[in-house]
Amino acid sequence: LTVALDQLQVLNKKNVDTERLAAIGQLSSVIAHEIRNPLGLIDLYAKLTEDHLGKLDLGPEQGEKKDLLLKNLSLIRQATGSLETILSELTNYSRPLQLNALPTDIHQLVHDVCDFYQPSYQEKDVKLRIFESEESETLLLDGDKIRQALINLLKNALEASEPGSQVSVRIVHRSNDPHLYIKVSDQ
Repeated sequence: LTVALDQLQVLNKKNVDTERLAAIGQLSSVIAHEIRNPLGLIDLYAKLTEDHLGKLDLGPEQGEKKDLLLKNLSLIRQATGSLETILSELTNYSRPLQLNALPTDIHQLVHDVCDFYQPSYQEKDVKLRIFESEESETLLLDGDKIRQALINLLKNALEASEPGSQVSVRIVHRSNDPHLYIKVSDQ
């Protein structure tokens, strides 16, 4: 009778956990749907603006400003794409994590994330420096997951930094270690 009671308690706990995960999954889907609509509009209008701006024929001085605006619009579209990925993961919360490993230039990925976050650093008067080797290195990895982790690290480092300080990002190879490390250091 004691064994049966223990088994019943274990089954009850599993049932409660399953119901909780289902409720979280359902809530996540509703939230994701509500966020996806304005996010889609942001991406659409950024694309339309990018297209219209690309068609403008401007002089050399205005051409530099146009290039900067096109770069900023591209960064907005990358950010909406990253948010869309996060929303997809949120709706798949109750399912096991799946990695989408593709050949990725790790140096380019780190550079892109740092470029994306650079305006936030400039606004707070914190210097963001990247230390890397000259060679490019293509690795099989899930770029979206690495990008998401690096953005979180850069955000945390910025929040911990005082104006005038520096945050450094290093891509590190250690001798006799097959792994590659991305190291973010703040004050």
